[in-house]
Amino acid sequence: MRNIEIYLNDLILRTLDINGDLKNYLYWMSHPEDNEYIISAKKNYSLSDLQDYIKNCNQNPDTILLGIFDRVRLVHIGNIKYENIDLVNKSAVMGILIGDKIYRGRGLAKNVIEESAKWLNNSLGLQTIFLGVDNNNSVAIKLYSKIGFIVKNNQLESGVTMQWDLNVK
Repeated sequence: MRNIEIYLNDLILRTLDINGDLKNYLYWMSHPEDNEYIISAKKNYSLSDLQDYIKNCNQNPDTILLGIFDRVRLVHIGNIKYENIDLVNKSAVMGILIGDKIYRGRGLAKNVIEESAKWLNNSLGLQTIFLGVDNNNSVAIKLYSKIGFIVKNNQLESGVTMQWDLNVK
């Protein structure tokens, strides 16, 4: 398990701990109406399910799951996950959730994505990030495009695949 901590202005990204306070995370994952574009939030999770998920992510060398925490309030507001980390092809697949609704629309996701990608580039040499996004999530598509992601495949039934080449400005 990697113990990662990345400090941003108002946030901390850190490896989730199965023994940490997961009540916010459990709430997000058991209220799919609040996270309509998060496929995994459609299942009703128990605390034990979340702990198993976190444990599996932390034990998988090809996955990094980081909680997003407010540095002042010390509250868990979301997660960012990189999986299918491929050190040969220097790529990973990203997913992000700002679960706490009061933190949405503040530009935090952009900062989290950019800074965590910078960390991946500097620490692991990753150069390409992929993600999938629901066709109807126009706010996310606009955000990802602003960061530098480009649509790679829009022929998917319910979404698009986007790619960000980190060393291209």
